[in-house]
Amino acid sequence: MRALTIGVVLLLAASVYADDKEKTEWQKVAPKGSGVEVQFPGKATGKETKAGTQYVLETMGGKGAYLLMTSPLPAKIDITNKDNVKKILDGGRDGGVKALKGKLVTDKDIKIGKFPGRAIDVDTDLGLYRSRVYLTETQMIQVIVFGPKKFSEGDDAKKFLDSLKISE
Repeated sequence: MRALTIGVVLLLAASVYADDKEKTEWQKVAPKGSGVEVQFPGKATGKETKAGTQYVLETMGGKGAYLLMTSPLPAKIDITNKDNVKKILDGGRDGGVKALKGKLVTDKDIKIGKFPGRAIDVDTDLGLYRSRVYLTETQMIQVIVFGPKKFSEGDDAKKFLDSLKISE
């Protein structure tokens, strides 16, 4: 009886250890000089271009993705000027919906600290595109989740979108 109890305890311990190994390891990404930080549910691949910095983590065999993009603005902007901020964010929203050939589902003003932004969800033939776009005086910052609706609305997607920090 005692041997059976020890066997069950060892089996349970092994299954708990296996579950821990399968849990997602979140990794912080903070592009140099951007004042931006976000947590990815795995190792993202980054590249820098003249148009900015982009980090991507594909999942589900390429059917889902997490993205961070930081893009320098052509000129410094006054983020307290609500009309200009609205014009920039509206233009980004409209261009995104058109490029995705989708239907706008959510369009909501948001903020991180003093930085204005927009939450945009677009329903497309390929899935749900969820984007959070923020403006600083010198850059546009986007965190994006794209994939099947269940994936894009899941806990990991929410954690990723909510993990963005801006400290410019």
